[in-house]
Amino acid sequence: MTTQANRPRGYIYTVLATISFSNVYIFSKAAMNDMSMSQFWFYWFLVAFSLNLAVVLFRGKLSVLRALPKKSRWVLPTLGAMEIATTTLFFASIKVIENPAVTSFMGNLFPLFVTLMGVVLLKERFTRLETVGIVVVLVGAFITSYSGSAKLADFFIPGTGLVVLNALFAAATTILVKVKVKDFPPELLNFNRTFWLFLFAIGWILVSGNSLNVPGRAMLNTGLGAFFGPFLAVLLVYKSFEHIEASRSSIIQALKGLFVMGGVLIYFGQLPQGYQIFGGVLSVAGVILIAVAKLPEQYRNKKARKNNSGKHLDNYQNVNSNLTNPYSETSEPWRGL
Repeated sequence: MTTQANRPRGYIYTVLATISFSNVYIFSKAAMNDMSMSQFWFYWFLVAFSLNLAVVLFRGKLSVLRALPKKSRWVLPTLGAMEIATTTLFFASIKVIENPAVTSFMGNLFPLFVTLMGVVLLKERFTRLETVGIVVVLVGAFITSYSGSAKLADFFIPGTGLVVLNALFAAATTILVKVKVKDFPPELLNFNRTFWLFLFAIGWILVSGNSLNVPGRAMLNTGLGAFFGPFLAVLLVYKSFEHIEASRSSIIQALKGLFVMGGVLIYFGQLPQGYQIFGGVLSVAGVILIAVAKLPEQYRNKKARKNNSGKHLDNYQNVNSNLTNPYSETSEPWRGL
């Protein structure tokens, strides 16, 4: 349970997680400039799977699989298939779009789609503030994806469709987890996704016939990116959820695009166009509005738990599991890693 005293620690973890996740865009772009996609996938998820396997074994979470009801086991390979689609689109968009900061800004469509799917599929309601946030994100994404051409065929920059599809698949995955496996240990969920992604990577490298010999610089960028993203960033986000609510954490995570932009400037010496920066800042503001709109509901739940802890014990457990769920609708540590 979160308290005022340990919230600063939660914010520190979240800032570090956001910086770590920002490096995914930078190092993956640098790595894919020097190797094929199949080579990149193999080494990226070799590192990611190995690290997450070590975490799961160390924390003794594999035993949970034996306790999983048979009727629920179909969810794990289904999630794996959805993650393969989501992650393929994510890295393809980074490869196609010239500046990774633009990809990151446009990726703010994800919480928008989660909110809309929650309304349509789960009959959830969103507040006026969330509505404003949705509109702001849409406007920001539209501006960021503008190519500068007045021709309809060239109106959006190449790769825009990939980002939109990635956000849609990621949102659908979030909804599936929210309904079917919301109480599943987060470490095991992350292990499950890296297992299927690495399995796909092995198949891809075999089918493509590409050599595993790659430049040393590409290996270094891949190793650093896989460590910062699928491992360190996710663990830091989990740690932050022990100290602050997911909605508070997601407000800081919304600044990811700004961190990516700074990293791209340092690493590649590039900046997006002025109007793309403006659109990106708008999309960040929209995500923050969506996250802030979720705070009052959490406070009401917390107050209810405090007033009647026994009666609302089950509600507390459900809320707490959502705060540590890597597929939370208010954060995205896993998406595209």
